[in-house]
Amino acid sequence: MSGDQQAYQNAMNQGHSAAWDQDWEKACSYYRVALAEFPENFNALTSLALALFELQHYPESLDFYTRAAKVTPTDPLPVQKIAEIFERLGDLDKATRAYLEVAELYARNKDIEKAVRSWSHVVALNPENMTAHTRLALVYEHLGNTSLAMIEYISIASLLQGQGNVPKAIQTMQHALEVVPNSKEASLAMSLLQSGKPLPRPSRPRGGTGPLRMSQVRQGDAQKNDDVERSRLDPIQDAKQKAMTMLAELLFEQEEAQSPQSR
Repeated sequence: MSGDQQAYQNAMNQGHSAAWDQDWEKACSYYRVALAEFPENFNALTSLALALFELQHYPESLDFYTRAAKVTPTDPLPVQKIAEIFERLGDLDKATRAYLEVAELYARNKDIEKAVRSWSHVVALNPENMTAHTRLALVYEHLGNTSLAMIEYISIASLLQGQGNVPKAIQTMQHALEVVPNSKEASLAMSLLQSGKPLPRPSRPRGGTGPLRMSQVRQGDAQKNDDVERSRLDPIQDAKQKAMTMLAELLFEQEEAQSPQSR
């Protein structure tokens, strides 16, 4: 049975007004009214989830973001928030999986910059995540950022070596040397592999963090908003975004055989 469209719209408008004033308790009450009219409405679900998130009612916020993700599975927004909530709740395994999922969604939506940000966050949480290192290596290579690509390929080779798959690790470094034939780093890594010596294990990126502490949440959100505003005013960032967008389809057309972790 269809809900009352006018009642829904009135409640949403009042909820947005309360949210604008950062009265999140009141916003929640209005969004619940709107959601009662249309329980599967994406905007109502995400609006209520955000209000609950701002109140730090994370488990309930997670429930509504999960419902929103099921309603519109191609939208990365609810999955992004799901990842953030799991991280703040300290469930790093689920946070990692969610960040990987949202990275794929951003990339398929041709927003490679946000995809890179998500893969990088996975590496910050779990420096030995093969999937994130592989995706980053491919992106950086196609962007022509060979120094960052080399870091990722050496990390991949180290992980493969740790798994006992030295031939695949050597194959990875052979590819890296094709990308940068005179790379001292790649040559040294290849020498270590061939002599049976261990490569350094991947570590968190400089400036990377572990899971967020609750006392850091609001300060971190404020910094994130500042960063977004600065990027909007930066023409270099805008040009970079366009270049990344052009590369999105290329990234996902890669054959599994071309990936260092292909079986």
